[in-house]
Amino acid sequence: MPAPLLSSLNARFSQAHNTLQSLQAGNASARWPDKVASVSADMHLLAPKIDSDILQQVQQALLDDKQLEVSYHALHQSAVKAYRLNPLALVQRGQISYLIASAEPYTDPLRFAVHRFVQVEVTDSAAVTPPGFNLQRYLASGAMEFSEGDTIKLEFIAKQVLANLLQETPLSADMACDKLDNGDYHISATVHKGWQLNLWLMSQSSYLTVLAPQDIRESIKLRLAEALAKY
Repeated sequence: MPAPLLSSLNARFSQAHNTLQSLQAGNASARWPDKVASVSADMHLLAPKIDSDILQQVQQALLDDKQLEVSYHALHQSAVKAYRLNPLALVQRGQISYLIASAEPYTDPLRFAVHRFVQVEVTDSAAVTPPGFNLQRYLASGAMEFSEGDTIKLEFIAKQVLANLLQETPLSADMACDKLDNGDYHISATVHKGWQLNLWLMSQSSYLTVLAPQDIRESIKLRLAEALAKY
């Protein structure tokens, strides 16, 4: 929610909280927030610090459909670079907020971690939305899994403990899980090829053996060998 709008609602949030507090003794529904919680299944990492002024300007540019002049320090680059961005969307991925934007003069949507902006300035120029851009389609393409949009048929052998978990929470709608004579499972699923998939495969490497595609199988073998060499 944009910071100015959130600020205007803070008084109402406080009033609602105080009302619930006053009702807790005699109202079971008012005690509901004390009985439910949500936790991440991933390794707990602290959120990066975001300059509040930078976040507010990013949100304002997105809300007003204005271009941004920014200085950005990418994770794997030593130098800060200047960009003129067309803001398209804000996406929260775990603890990191990403601005989805195209960088002039190009039209392809890129990901910019908000905490890596060094400086931002809202311009008077109207932002240009790339033809056909739609946030839901963008997410469905696997872009926030750090995929280039390619899908693959992943095949692997899984130990029973992993197979049981995947039968409860499948990798995809078309996932197939077949038990083998030795008690392991052959699993196939259509998934997005990218960094997120590689990270998951490495994290489950004790419980699975990749069969296909061959390039992913070889990549996992190489990474496991590199990891073993460190020990």
